Amino acid sequence: IAPKATVNIIKDYKLVEKRRVTLPNEIERIFRCSNPDCITNSGEDIEPIMDVVDKTGLVLRCRYCTIILDVNELKYY
Repeated sequence: IAPKATVNIIKDYKLVEKRRVTLPNEIERIFRCSNPDCITNSGEDIEPIMDVVDKTGLVLRCRYCTIILDVNELKYY
């Protein structure tokens, strides 16, 4: 996830538009919760959902255990 990424739209080999990528308010099934006691790490079939707390610094909160994770603590699901 690159919060400052730009997507270039190219048509007929020419750049026609640039769009800034924006993060959604929640991210599902991409990052896992680092809390070993979280229900998503219990072996149950519960997929992780992270609420985006800060889009500029990429700070997420686990929907289930409410632990706060910054960009350096994120692990892919």
